[in-house]
Amino acid sequence: MFPLPTPPRLLLSVLVLLCSVLVTAQEEMPVSSTIEEATVFLEGAQVTRTATATVPAGRRAIIFTGLTADLDPESVKVSTRESGFLVLSVSHRMNFGTPPEPGPEVRELEARVETLDFERDLISTRANIAREEEEILRANRSISGQASGLAAEDLERAVRFHRERLTEIRMNYLRWNRQLDSLAKVRESLMKQLAEMRGKKPQKAQSEIVVITEAERSATADFRLSYLVPEAGWEPYYDVRVTDISQPVNLRYRAKVSQDSGEDWEDIKLTLSTGDPKGSAVAPSLEVWRLYGGSRPPTYRPLAARDIRSGYRSVSGRIFDANGEPLIGATVLVQGTTIGTVADVDGNFRIDVPMEATALTFSYTGYRSSSRPITGGRLDVLLEDAAEFLDEVVVTGRARSRKQRRDERISEEDLSLDYSPPPPPPPPPAPAPVPTTVYRQATTVSFQIDLPYSIPSDGKERDVEINQHQLPAHYTHVTVPKVNEAAYLTAAVTNWEQYDLLSGEIQLFFEGTYLGRSYLDVSATEDTLNLSLGKDPNVVVERTEITEFRKESFLGGKVSQSRGYRIEVRNRKEQPIRLLVKEQIPVSADNEITVKSEISSGGRLESESGMVRWELQLPPQREVKVSLEYTVRAPRHKRIYLD
Repeated sequence: MFPLPTPPRLLLSVLVLLCSVLVTAQEEMPVSSTIEEATVFLEGAQVTRTATATVPAGRRAIIFTGLTADLDPESVKVSTRESGFLVLSVSHRMNFGTPPEPGPEVRELEARVETLDFERDLISTRANIAREEEEILRANRSISGQASGLAAEDLERAVRFHRERLTEIRMNYLRWNRQLDSLAKVRESLMKQLAEMRGKKPQKAQSEIVVITEAERSATADFRLSYLVPEAGWEPYYDVRVTDISQPVNLRYRAKVSQDSGEDWEDIKLTLSTGDPKGSAVAPSLEVWRLYGGSRPPTYRPLAARDIRSGYRSVSGRIFDANGEPLIGATVLVQGTTIGTVADVDGNFRIDVPMEATALTFSYTGYRSSSRPITGGRLDVLLEDAAEFLDEVVVTGRARSRKQRRDERISEEDLSLDYSPPPPPPPPPAPAPVPTTVYRQATTVSFQIDLPYSIPSDGKERDVEINQHQLPAHYTHVTVPKVNEAAYLTAAVTNWEQYDLLSGEIQLFFEGTYLGRSYLDVSATEDTLNLSLGKDPNVVVERTEITEFRKESFLGGKVSQSRGYRIEVRNRKEQPIRLLVKEQIPVSADNEITVKSEISSGGRLESESGMVRWELQLPPQREVKVSLEYTVRAPRHKRIYLD
């Protein structure tokens, strides 16, 4: 019989189907990209990637792969200058990968674990048979004890048989318990090795950006992708150095930059911005305030900041048995997927799950599997033993607990999978100044670092030099000898707004000596920025009481008390200084109490506050003395304490 010819329509359908399969297989075109820029905000960062891809003719899906799983899907932007095709849509998806194929070492360990489990099942079966035989022997003993007419010789033989057989069964129990104990110890060691090997290459989720294009003909295009990541930020701080009070203040504007976004930034263009990507850009509005009986004013709440969200969430926890012991190597799977992980030597696990995931499945050989709903970021799971053999056959108390066996094993610190990072190294020396370009927008300021920077994704702070300024300043030594006999050097800077300063910590250096730390609060600063530069040991202050003016007298129902103080300031510097001395006298809060004062020349009294100020110019290697005296008169029945 000859074969019938294939109908042309059927052949055409097959060809069309085949072509459609081939086209479908080519619809998704993976493209890799490189991080070129990062704009770091005070909280969060915007990462910009670039990629070059050939866009084929027709409708295709270009997949930008290998992106961090922590990016905010709502912030993704894709742009290109190529006009030879259309971008129909941009979307985000998570790629949790496929579980890696186990290597030969892992397969060998798994086979050994299966062999141990088979031996354990054999022992369990023998023990179950022995337990049934023991029950039969006990039943026969009861029957034989009740039977009459049994010869003494037969009875003795039956008793001896029961005794020997029961002894053999009980001895088997002891031997099997020892064998089970040995098997459990070997199995636990193998599971520990398995957990270590599986944990060396954890399955890590990644984001992918799907761009649907349509082109009449093939074209090569340069793409720019940008997105927000939450785990990044920078904090301003300053080095303030004064070499000489005749020189301007040297202010080094610096930043502590850190990021833990899940991808390293290598040789990128770095920009530090004062903006807030989470804040609302919409100005608030007012409602009509209508009054009527029992009405209340309208309530206004600040607009909540938008969280930077990622396409997944992390769940961690611990898996243990009824005794609280960890189940090393227990399996954790996202229900309905192949996304999974294993517990470490302490029973701890951590897994990244899709936002739509609802439950996790936990399993371990010899234990009942359990599914738990994902109700939060932590799940601690107790797995129940699937076999109750040990509880039924153990007849002595010699078996060691799992905790005792665990204490006999090698140190868990040597094989722990829950690695703790080493203590952070000491901070590196401050980097050399780098060129920076400042961009001022309507509401923000950006500092573009003009040299490439590398910032790994480890959460550690890196020093970044922003700028240096020579600030013209007016220096003043301020002393309050009633509180502290020391002179504090201050610098007053005007027109400071042009330097785009933010509130931050200050490290103070004066004449080459580190003085300590201070804080710059620009929110509390007005037209003049006052910097406190610490104590100046070359300006010596001494405050002493004028003893001959210390008096107390009674006259006509009044008590008079007098005090006086002398303040000496010595300038041991080689330059003249501007000196401000602050003192005080008491202020009367009662019409029957009067205060009279005598202040040395140059002093100015603020009557309402009682503050006394001397503003002096003190030449080098010279000293100055000022004094104040006051007398307080009050009725005898109103006791006044001046000391």
